[in-house]
Amino acid sequence: MTRDEQARWIAGYLDTVPNSPGKDSVLVATSVLDAEGYFSTQPHLPRVLTVYGSNMGIGTTHEGIGAVGGVFSTPSSVGQQLEVVSTSANDAAAGTGMRTIRLVYERADNTIGSEDVTLNGTGAVSTIATDIIYLYPQFSHGLSYGTGGLAAGNVDIRIQGGGAVVERILVGRRGIIHSARTRIPPGYTGFVFSWSVGVAGTHSASFDLAHTWDHRTKAYLGAMVTRYQLDTLSSGWFSYELPTPLVLPEKTEVEVTGIRLGGTDAAGAATLDCVLVRNT
Repeated sequence: MTRDEQARWIAGYLDTVPNSPGKDSVLVATSVLDAEGYFSTQPHLPRVLTVYGSNMGIGTTHEGIGAVGGVFSTPSSVGQQLEVVSTSANDAAAGTGMRTIRLVYERADNTIGSEDVTLNGTGAVSTIATDIIYLYPQFSHGLSYGTGGLAAGNVDIRIQGGGAVVERILVGRRGIIHSARTRIPPGYTGFVFSWSVGVAGTHSASFDLAHTWDHRTKAYLGAMVTRYQLDTLSSGWFSYELPTPLVLPEKTEVEVTGIRLGGTDAAGAATLDCVLVRNT
């Protein structure tokens, strides 16, 4: 669908929903592509969210399409403190690599917060917030750099105290997190219209699009439920427009995972296209 077609579909859907924001707000929302930028003290969201991730070693069990690899990790539902650490001493306040990073997250009370963290090389630096339940990879990013202009090492955002790595910015990258997952922010509804996957070379893999909302019971699930699956049997990029767009309420988590089909680990990537509309 084109953006205009997506807007008309959403407007038609919302006409059936009591107390919906209405057609006019939808048309405005979908016509502004990223114009509002990142969250700030008064948080704003891009209206159209492209979720992209890559994994250079998809193995024999389903894992997240992101730089960390393995199963996606998130803070606990009661909220936790995060910390930032690099594999290079040059990612630091006076270093040649990444100096500061902006983290955008959802707190346990379902409000959005952001925090700028100054790196300390291989020494972990904790967030001020201790009640983080979700880190938004699409809005968190490197903020300032030394003369190198890039991350000098792998920069990990993990659970405080050396816990599970939640997201990673790879060495040599300009501070962008490549992770094919997101969470519909409080106060918004997400509409997923399409998703795409690809593998490199002669690799092959199977990809799942899953989320935590059960449309039948109208309730949140404690685990992901797979809605669609795409298999790639050779190199290339494959796109799939959903026959009926996924309608995901606020606080729904959505992700793409993959598993290799051939005899060697696969290098793959995935995107999903999500339009965010304010509920009020």
